[in-house]
Amino acid sequence: MDLEILNIASNTDNNRNIKSRTHYSKLKNSLCGDEIKIDLIIRDNKIIDFGYNGESCIYCQASASLL
Repeated sequence: MDLEILNIASNTDNNRNIKSRTHYSKLKNSLCGDEIKIDLIIRDNKIIDFGYNGESCIYCQASASLL
């Protein structure tokens, strides 16, 4: 496994819930079972805040962290 992927996935700054979210999505991958929930605060067509949570593999966590 690539160490860069591990470093990206270990960045948990945005791994959190946002209670005052304006947008929300929760999806589950039917092939592997990964599940991710994304919370956003959007104002004037700009993302003000972003948070995610999930039960997922290291690759899914790294992808969410990159967002």
